[in-house]
Amino acid sequence: MIEFTNKTVVVTGGGSGIGFACARAFASAGATVVLAGRRAEVLENAATTLNDELGRECAIAIPADVTDESAVANLFVTAVERTGRVDVLINSHGTGGSGNFLVDMDAATFRATLDTNLTGVFLAMRGALNQMREQSAGVIVNIASMAGRRISNSGMGDYVASKHGVVGLTMQAAAEAAQWNTRVVAICPGTVLTEMIQIARGQNAGEKLAKEIPLGEVALPEDVANLALFLASDLAGKITGTAIDIDGGQWLPVHTDYAKWVRRRNLMNQM
Repeated sequence: MIEFTNKTVVVTGGGSGIGFACARAFASAGATVVLAGRRAEVLENAATTLNDELGRECAIAIPADVTDESAVANLFVTAVERTGRVDVLINSHGTGGSGNFLVDMDAATFRATLDTNLTGVFLAMRGALNQMREQSAGVIVNIASMAGRRISNSGMGDYVASKHGVVGLTMQAAAEAAQWNTRVVAICPGTVLTEMIQIARGQNAGEKLAKEIPLGEVALPEDVANLALFLASDLAGKITGTAIDIDGGQWLPVHTDYAKWVRRRNLMNQM
């Protein structure tokens, strides 16, 4: 069993989706979790939910806009004041891409996406690393995306650029932070069945999306959280500077109509 008792985990985007699933996983493993994000009410509700579920004061809400340099600095100062340390940072905040092709995208939209998805990750990493350097220990897990390792077939160049940046920043930070016994890794999820995806795709979204995935199931936020828990644990003590895919094989048949590929595979199996 992975144990995080007496450790503090800061989770950006911790009020919902993958961030909240990560917060729940670490709190269940004994950690005190600091939930950060823009929406104070969402964070407070999430912290209350975790405290009630686990029957202890395990979650703290600290509102902070990751694009605001002073707010991010204050986040880590406050986290240390209230808990004494920062052992793990989970960068789970983010915004979706514009959905436009580059020729139709304005510069303000491009900058705004990078400001949240990349600069926000940098600011949070810097805040955590300053504390981890003093402690000579720590782990940072950046939630990137499969778009950070490939491209999007529906535009979203701003999102792709930001997530590629997160993967690159992860590698750079890992090299710099190793001297402080601090590891930095990234997770690249494929499609994850978050509430936002369910709303966007409608009823039976999971069943529809599963048809595009070789393992036949869409990843849940809890699947990503379990991977983050492992990567932040001593079990992954020699893993740093890399990005781990979690997509159920979704990106194996690149440039292939997966439904047709499955039909061909099934026909071959019948021969």
